[in-house]
Formats: sequence, structure tokens, C-alpha cells
Amino acid sequence: MCSTWNAQTMFSEVQIFHLFSKTSMKRKLKKMLEVNEVIDNRFKLLSKLGAGEFGSVWKVEDVEDGKEKALKMCPKDDPSYLKELKFLNNASHVKGVSKLLFNFHFQRWSCLVLSLEGESFDQIMQRSKNPGVSTANLRRIMYNLGQTLVEIHNLGFIHRDLHAQNILVTVMGEICALKIVDFGVCLRYLDYIGNELNQENNNNVNFITSRHSSLQSMQHGYHTPQDDWISLIYILIHYNGVRFRDDIFDMMGDKMNFGNNPHSLLRPDLHWLADCYQLLQLPEVDFQKVLEIIDGDESDFDVKSPIEFEMVDGVIKFN
Repeated sequence: MCSTWNAQTMFSEVQIFHLFSKTSMKRKLKKMLEVNEVIDNRFKLLSKLGAGEFGSVWKVEDVEDGKEKALKMCPKDDPSYLKELKFLNNASHVKGVSKLLFNFHFQRWSCLVLSLEGESFDQIMQRSKNPGVSTANLRRIMYNLGQTLVEIHNLGFIHRDLHAQNILVTVMGEICALKIVDFGVCLRYLDYIGNELNQENNNNVNFITSRHSSLQSMQHGYHTPQDDWISLIYILIHYNGVRFRDDIFDMMGDKMNFGNNPHSLLRPDLHWLADCYQLLQLPEVDFQKVLEIIDGDESDFDVKSPIEFEMVDGVIKFN
């Protein structure tokens, strides 16, 4: 059924352009970076943490203080650098976001020095899949990340690229902290006094093939705060048996199928995720009510209690 859909009825013209064209920006660095190289006479490259369309992220040693930090390097002409810099400067008080320490330019690169966080959420969920993460812990995780999304959206920004590799997990004593990272394609959707901004000039990123993007943003390229929340739901259901196929039209069909009856695809103990999804389909959403659904009404459960984990062979595993 999915293969018979007409692409022109499913996507905006801008999205069709991105579907069949190569990216308009060359993002490959002309000089390969190497371990032990020192950037700007200060940051010694220890290991690569990640790389993608918008540059690379390195674990570095700051030779001035001996501390380990994260260094994100983008080509100087990359607009993602300014997007992320603007957001991080606005979000310094948001505890669920990686902290910007400072920024600088070096040769062909624009650089962000960030607080060093832990492993990705995906790595830990893969490690925790047997016997699986408890429902109570999933609720703690979603509530924690949901509170961070509320703070991000209240600042007037939408992440637009929330997936399991963009959530990092750091252990600080007895506490397991979750941090949302990588704001290179974030969007300011509200001005400084709360008026909604025009998104017409922000359809320069391809979300069509994105497994974690909402159906609405895949089709139209337009984003709302609800879309970040839906991405968060997609992340959690992925590790609980609801998988979207790789083919674009199959993927859209799977997302439509989930959206039409989310309760039928989830275990009864995860129906609160389906309830959240259905609430997020409303034109106007009170996100505090979404948090209330996650919280539930059990008197013996505190959704704000610490995320439960254990250290196994020196690495984190969710309980």
C-alpha cells in the first residue's frame, strides 16, 4: 500500500527537492584531524566522539588546566555553528543541556568547547535490553527529558533532530544525568517576546529520511514543539518493539499506522506513551498535561526519583 502513494501528495516541493538532490554544502574538512594533534596550541585531541554532516566532535585535553572536555569542530562557513552557538548562549541555565565553555576560530574551523558528557542513550539502551528497562525507569527517563524539552521550547527554540545519539548519559555520584546535545539544526520559532516566527526560510535540512522525525515534519518540513516530543516517543518505542522500516514510504506508513492506533502496538504497561502521543496531536498542547500523564497517579511511585542504573564492567546499564 505504501509504495502506491504519490510523493507529490506526501511532501512539500522543498522536501521533494531535498529527497532527490545532494546536499548543497560541502562539509568535508580538507585536512584530516589526528589523535594527539593540538588545536589552537591548547586542545590535545584524545579520541573522536562522533562525526557527521556538520563536523566532528572530539574528546580533548585542555593543556591549560589538564581537564578533559568536548571539542566540536565545523567548517567556518557552516551555518550550524552559529545556530548552535546562539542556542547554547541562551541555554546556559538549562541543566539538561551540555554546557558551552567557550568558542573560537582556528584555521578553517569554527570550534565549540563543551562540557564532556558520557555515552549515548543508544549505547546504554542496547546494553540494557536484556532483560530490558523497567517501565518505571522509562517514565523517569521521559519525564526528565520532557522537562528539558519544556525549558528549550520556553526559550523559543525547537531542537528538530532529537534521536538516541543526541542524548548523552553521565553518571555523577549516585545520579544518572541525561543531556540533550547537538543543536546544529535547531530553530528559533518564537521571538524574544513570544511571537511565532516565519519558518519559510528554514527548510534547508532534509528530514524526509529521518527515522526519528515526526510524520508531519517529514511531509512538510515545518516544526512545532510537539515534533520534538514525538521524536522522544519514537526513541522510547524503538527499544520496546515498535520499529520503523528503512524505506521512506514504508517508514511513513509505519508512522501512520502507529499514529492511528498507538495503544494497539504497545504493551499495556506502556499505554501512557500512547496517551502522550494522542495528546500531542491536538493543535494546542499543554505540555504540563503531558508531564502529568508520564507521572501517572500511583501513590507509591515518584517520577522525579533518580533514574535507576548499575555499573557493569565500568559502564552504565539501566535497570
